[in-house]
Amino acid sequence: MTGIPFALGHALVRSLRRPGALILWVGAVGLALFSGMALLLLPARGTPRDTAVEAFLVARLSPLPPEERIAQLGAEILSMVGVAQVAYRFPGETDPVPISGRSVVVRLSSPAARSEVERRLKLLAEVVGVEYAQRAAAGAQVPPASRIVAVGALVVALVLALTLGQRGAATAGRVWGEQLGLLRTVGWGEGLLRLPFLALGGAVGLLATGLFLAVVWALWMWGTAVPALVAFVPYFPRVWPTLLLLGGPVGVALGLVGAGLGALDLPDHS
Repeated sequence: MTGIPFALGHALVRSLRRPGALILWVGAVGLALFSGMALLLLPARGTPRDTAVEAFLVARLSPLPPEERIAQLGAEILSMVGVAQVAYRFPGETDPVPISGRSVVVRLSSPAARSEVERRLKLLAEVVGVEYAQRAAAGAQVPPASRIVAVGALVVALVLALTLGQRGAATAGRVWGEQLGLLRTVGWGEGLLRLPFLALGGAVGLLATGLFLAVVWALWMWGTAVPALVAFVPYFPRVWPTLLLLGGPVGVALGLVGAGLGALDLPDHS
């Protein structure tokens, strides 16, 4: 029995020497998780969007700065953290509020950015007043077929994850032939012989979940600077804990099912 851990360790090392199938398996499980998240975040038809708002700060400018300084001012404001867009407005315009003097309209990435951006605007010598405004976000227009496409993509990703899982586990079984034969000689039955495959599937699921969460977080951190994305999925921060709680179990489950399929016909080396 003391040789069993050595045999299992040796089997794993032999699998890692041929990582192609495992890498494809991890990627397929991660793709399935990503497809499921996309379907989850797609707004359903008729979903209320009252909580989605566009936030603005209207900075009134003094009449003294030259045009060159006004252009520099726009670039300076745009570089502030929390600013999504900068636009100039003149008396008589009404977007997003009626304008009474030459102004700069600053669209915020979120209402939470108001206090810091407003503080920095008031420090600028050219700004003589700041007004806050907000309105309901129009939201991105989602084509009616989007959910059908998302469901189709999820089904394809699931089939791919299970198919590659079955092939990856079957490949591991062929590589592990000698070690499986050794385990049979010490009394391991067919049920116990599937444990190494399930362990491999669980490890693949965990790796895929980590990859999925890292990619999603990176995309969201980049996407906070894109107002259209923030308007499209404004509730993403609220579902992030759900992704953390469900991503791991779902990823591991996909890995285990794929591994179980691959271990149905174990090579006979008894």
